[in-house]
Amino acid sequence: MYEKATQQIRTALASGHTYDQACKNLHGLPARAKAFISDDYLKIIVAEEHLGNGTSLENLAFTLGLSQDRLETAVTSLLHEINRAATATASAHAPMVSMMTH
Repeated sequence: MYEKATQQIRTALASGHTYDQACKNLHGLPARAKAFISDDYLKIIVAEEHLGNGTSLENLAFTLGLSQDRLETAVTSLLHEINRAATATASAHAPMVSMMTH
């Protein structure tokens, strides 16, 4: 379901739709799933284009037809998710501390 929806968004964007138009055209999904996928996929685009390729938020906002504030919110949310995942991973793999002295 997720893969199909993100492919629909990607295809709509390639056809010149704005991000909101592309997400609005997702059919056959419950409203909560549509909202989750729309928010999550925006973070993926931000990660790929802004963080990965260096596209400015201003240019990305223009391309997607979104406000720069909305993209900044997506960046902040993405960074919080990365931080939570890193913290959880670090906690799960805490280093063993030796009680021996050198």
